[in-house]
Amino acid sequence: MPQPSHQKQALSFLLSRERGWNLSGLRRDVWRSYDDRFGWTRYQNTLNGMTQAEPPKQFRGGILADEMGLGKTLSMLALLAAAGTPTSSCSCHGDLDLSDSIPTTTGTLIVMPLSLLTVWDSQIKSNMGNGFRSLVYYGQGRQAPRSDLESCDAVITTYNVVASEWKNRKRPGKVPTNSTHDLFSLKWHRLVLDEAHMIRGSSTQNARAVREVDAIHRWCITGTPLQNRVSDISSLLQFLRVYPYDNPKTFVADIIEPWKDEINDKALYRLRLLMKMIALHRSKKIINLPPREEIIKEIYFNTNELKIYESAREGTIRLLDQTLSSGPASASTYLNAFQRMNEMRYICNHGTSKSNNNAESVEPELDQDENTTNEHELDHILDNSDEACLICGTDISEQQESSIYANSIVAVKKEQLRLCIICAQKGAKTPILQLPTPPSSQDDIMQLNDLEKELPSKIKAIVSYIQEIPQGDKCVIFSVWTTTLDIMYQGLTAAGIHCCRYQGSMRYANRTESLEKFRVDESIKVILVSITCGGQGLNLTTANHCILIEPQWNPMVEEQAISRIHRLGQKKAVFICRFVIINTFEQRILERQTRKRVLADLVLGRQKPKEGDDGRKQLAHLRQLIC
Repeated sequence: MPQPSHQKQALSFLLSRERGWNLSGLRRDVWRSYDDRFGWTRYQNTLNGMTQAEPPKQFRGGILADEMGLGKTLSMLALLAAAGTPTSSCSCHGDLDLSDSIPTTTGTLIVMPLSLLTVWDSQIKSNMGNGFRSLVYYGQGRQAPRSDLESCDAVITTYNVVASEWKNRKRPGKVPTNSTHDLFSLKWHRLVLDEAHMIRGSSTQNARAVREVDAIHRWCITGTPLQNRVSDISSLLQFLRVYPYDNPKTFVADIIEPWKDEINDKALYRLRLLMKMIALHRSKKIINLPPREEIIKEIYFNTNELKIYESAREGTIRLLDQTLSSGPASASTYLNAFQRMNEMRYICNHGTSKSNNNAESVEPELDQDENTTNEHELDHILDNSDEACLICGTDISEQQESSIYANSIVAVKKEQLRLCIICAQKGAKTPILQLPTPPSSQDDIMQLNDLEKELPSKIKAIVSYIQEIPQGDKCVIFSVWTTTLDIMYQGLTAAGIHCCRYQGSMRYANRTESLEKFRVDESIKVILVSITCGGQGLNLTTANHCILIEPQWNPMVEEQAISRIHRLGQKKAVFICRFVIINTFEQRILERQTRKRVLADLVLGRQKPKEGDDGRKQLAHLRQLIC
């Protein structure tokens, strides 16, 4: 398997980390050993200076955190090929417990989102040779006997499958016997998580399930290990078992508390050093990718759209004012705030509101001081609001892949209203915001009669932008709202621009067909993609233009989406355009995004901290993303 130089460097890092702690100090590591004045060997934590007499718990693995598009999948496959087939007597096992409580396999278990199964399967078949044995442990593949699991070099499966089998094991009478099996019935030689940021919530079922899988070596693959807060990394360290920071209390004591106490320099130094030791994170600048140009198109509402938006904005402010004046906020108040803000985002795309109150006249404008009183209250909601069910507050990031197999109405409701599957199946009604149910496929595009006369201002601007794209270039349009994609489809079709769609409510075969059609059909200029299901794992280098219809709460979601286009295999210059309505909540989201990107760059070493007063201001801003 021929490798570019940057992937050879990645392989060197992977092999080095699989050998465990470098206690000799030849390579700087979290732990080092030394002999004290009495001749006793002691072990020192190089981050906090603490020493102990016992050797640290072994850690073999790390984080492959190269930016999206650098070929992390191929780098990990190179590790599998270079490491060869281990034996039970392999010296690399060191002091790990290899008890006979469960059988030990020489294979690697690779866990990923459902959308990446075919990508990994294809890459394995293309690069690993006929002698490499692999199994897709999904659907019918889960019926394979345990002997197949034990004999495979690689088994690929999904987060949802692991979580499902983990839940089954917690039920009485469900632990497999010799005649049955599951992924927990073996001790794996290596456990790899692709898109590992999916376990950033340490209490989610996905995170808890993969932590319970037994393995000698443990790896995280993610181009965005830090998505919202520093605590995102803590969950990865728990999975990897990076002693002592796999204990959340130790991570808080050594990293989070110093930052909260405004000892920012120490906290940032420790975190940067830790990531440098256990993670490989390089930017796309190390390879010769075509240039990438990003612009923001600022759009104005028309008079009617502005009136509707201001009504929704003032309603949100009143809700927060009332809550602050009446005492501590309840969970339902925050859920209502989520909905209010999602309504404001919805209006920016559609130019109208579907709430029951949108017909009311706009009330008198509040004073500027009143408008800004509760802005900081919104900050606590911004980070994860796309990942909480609006009814029960459940983290729905772990349910994304299972929504593909829900019926179309449930899947669409979950995506549009941000409901968990249980609430959607119950037909739960949101108390404030009722949005229209979008179609399950492009063959069932709803008739938007109220849009026949005039498209929303933002959609109209996007259609005009696409009409200026050169002949022969193709464009990917991302949105979190499938109703937005409905309107976009209608606007493009009216303008004579051929397009296709890719969204979670489509059948798997239809999505695959749509991608192939976009790739080979020269008449198809645009593909409309739901960012929640198509923002990661896809290769869309057929296109060299990318449009983000609305800003996402999490900037790493946008970066994942952009990297579907700007990645290895892209031959043309790439153009990214973000559309934002001026003087709206969208601009506030962009400001928040900037701070999150700076935090990620500082932690991963992609940006040097500023010095002096500017540096203190920078750290103070970032502190707000932790506290």
